[in-house]
Amino acid sequence: MTTEMAQTVIGVCNNKNISVTSADHASYVIAIIKHADQVTTQSQYVTSGQFNLRAYLLGPYKTAECAFLLIHDVSMDSGPASTFWNMVQTLNGHYQTTFKEN
Repeated sequence: MTTEMAQTVIGVCNNKNISVTSADHASYVIAIIKHADQVTTQSQYVTSGQFNLRAYLLGPYKTAECAFLLIHDVSMDSGPASTFWNMVQTLNGHYQTTFKEN
């Protein structure tokens, strides 16, 4: 991707209030779905991620000094993706509500 193309993508994402990561991931998903077997019902994008919830705990449990560790699996199923922008919005909403910093 050229610098000019990257700047265009960043500009469009900023104008639509979405992350470049969401747009990038959506482009991969749409490309995979396009080439998936359309006869099956397995052309949905499903992912999961592990999140360390230590930062949300109180007192000594949020430090490395405590042996306690809480990891939670978060799954996301977008359902059938009809368009690129629907997938972007689904991913963007998921990413905005999954991480503490957001």
